Amino acid sequence: MPAKMNSPDPKTGTLSAVGEKLNIDAELLPFFKEEAAEIFTNLEKTLVAWEANPGDKTATKTIYRMFHTLKGSANSIGLSPIGRLSHSMEQIMKSVSEERSHPSPHALVPAIRTISTGLQILLQELSPDSCCPRLFAELESKVGVIRNGLLP
Repeated sequence: MPAKMNSPDPKTGTLSAVGEKLNIDAELLPFFKEEAAEIFTNLEKTLVAWEANPGDKTATKTIYRMFHTLKGSANSIGLSPIGRLSHSMEQIMKSVSEERSHPSPHALVPAIRTISTGLQILLQELSPDSCCPRLFAELESKVGVIRNGLLP
C-alpha cells in the first residue's frame, strides 16, 4: 500500500512524510547511521571554515556534496523522507556554490545547523515503521523557508 502523503505545501511544493511507511533495509541501517554521523561531523567543520572565510567557494561545494551523499545513501536504504530533505538542502547549496544566490554564511550557517541537528535527532529516533513525522514536518518547513528565501 502506498504511503499516505499530505498535499503539497503551496509555499514549498514539498510533500510531508506524515503516516509514510518506510521500507528500510535493516541490515544497512547501522552503516547508514555511521556514514551520516561522519557527514554531520565533517559538515560542522566545513561550516566553521565557511564562517571564518565567507568567500571560500570550496566550502559551499563541499556542503553541497555532503548533502548529495546523504541523499543518495538515505534513498538507497529506503529512507526517502531523509533523502528528500537532503535533496532540498543539496539544491540550496548548489544554488549558492554556482553563485545563483548570494547569502551570507553568517545568515545561512545557523539554518544549515538547525537542519543538521534535526536530521541527527531524526536518525536517533528512527524506527523501521516511521520517520518521526512531526520532526520531519518541522524540518521540511524550515528547509522550505530557507529555499524560498534563497532560490529564484
